[in-house]
This record gives sequence, C-alpha cells and structure tokens, in this order.
Amino acid sequence: MIKVIDSIEELKYLCKNIVGEGKEGICYSMNNSPLLLKIYKDNKRPKELNGANYNSNYIAFPKDIIKDKEGNIIASTMPYVPGIKIVEGFSENIEIVKLKEAYHKILEEIKKYPNIYMQDLCLDNILYDEGTNSFYIIDTRQWKAWDDSFGLNYARLDQNLSASLYENIKWLNDFDFWKSNIDFANNFRRSKKADFIYFLKYLDQSIEIIGNYFNKEIVTFGDLSPKLKKKS
Repeated sequence: MIKVIDSIEELKYLCKNIVGEGKEGICYSMNNSPLLLKIYKDNKRPKELNGANYNSNYIAFPKDIIKDKEGNIIASTMPYVPGIKIVEGFSENIEIVKLKEAYHKILEEIKKYPNIYMQDLCLDNILYDEGTNSFYIIDTRQWKAWDDSFGLNYARLDQNLSASLYENIKWLNDFDFWKSNIDFANNFRRSKKADFIYFLKYLDQSIEIIGNYFNKEIVTFGDLSPKLKKKS
C-alpha cells in the first residue's frame, strides 16, 4: 500500500525504539504495531520499491511504502523477524546438521514465490536465528515481478551463504595443502570472489577436506575454526 504524508515529522510520532541502523536508513519499532518502520536517509529511493500483500514467516516483505507530497519514497514498513546477520560467518555454536535443515526450510519458502525476483537478496539481508533454527530474508522492498525468478533467487541465496561460509574457513590460507585439493581450492577462491557456487556442495566439501586433513570430526562451525592444529 502506498501512503502519502505531509512531512517526515509525522513518522517520528509513530516510532518507539531504534532496532537497527544501516547505510540506507534507521529501523524503528512502532507504537501500537508489530511492524518495523524504516526511515531512509536519502529520500530519493528507487522507483521500483514496492509494497506487497505477501505473508511469509521467513521473508520480510514490505507492507507500506510511504512517500512525501513530491513523490519521494521516505520510509517503508515491514514485519519484524529475529536473527543476526551472518556477514562475518556463522556462529561457532551452530551444528552443521541444523544449519542444513534451516537452509532447506528457506529454500522451500523461496519456492513459494517463483515470480518475484528479490533484487536485494544479499548477504547483508540474510539473518540466522539459532532459537528457531531458521534463515530470514529482510529488506526485500526492491523486488520485480518476473516470470520464473526462482532460479535467480536460488542462485543469490547460495552465492551469499557460500560467501558467509568462506568467512569461517578463510584462515586456511595459512596452510599449504591446496596442491592436493585442487577442486576445493578452486571453489574456495570462487567463493571469495562471490561467484556462484552451490552452498551445500561447498559446505560438504569443506567438512570432508578439512576433517580428513586434520583427522577431526566436524560437527559444529567451531570445528571449522582456526583452533584446529595442523597435523604433524
């Protein structure tokens, strides 16, 4: 839904507490509403920002797009979702088997919206919550109604989760075992460049190669950490 207001001061009366801040703007909890309000720092937002009447437990689709009288997009609302950003990698406490369950769950959720291309499906906008063992996608205000967009969204999801996994294992640059693991080394470097790579394949390959090299069972992401000792 598109809403027009006289000034940004009207929005500030709706705000309760700051819940997050990024390059684009500041997110607030709202008085008497379960939604979050994001007020943009730059009020000349792209014209493709859209409201959506989609209800998802794992994707924070926008609800209202708020404009000023000149037609500039100055704010939007969206559902609150739990979780923390995984830009710097996954928590050491996460069990590998549970993360795979969470991955399949968000993949099934994306399949429900095959004709929506989420342009902002980037690593900054993917959260993971250990309590619910779920991935959440936020900041989906920029989306386009394209036919058969599932493949694009799927590729973006895998690309970004692989980049997050890279943050957990990039310390392997300190070890010289690439010559005996050429395929893994290529995937390792591709993920660093944020090229497309299947997340589960990259994860399983990491577990197998690192586990065998250090003779260690990999159960959690902590087992992929630099605490491992190089085998003698």
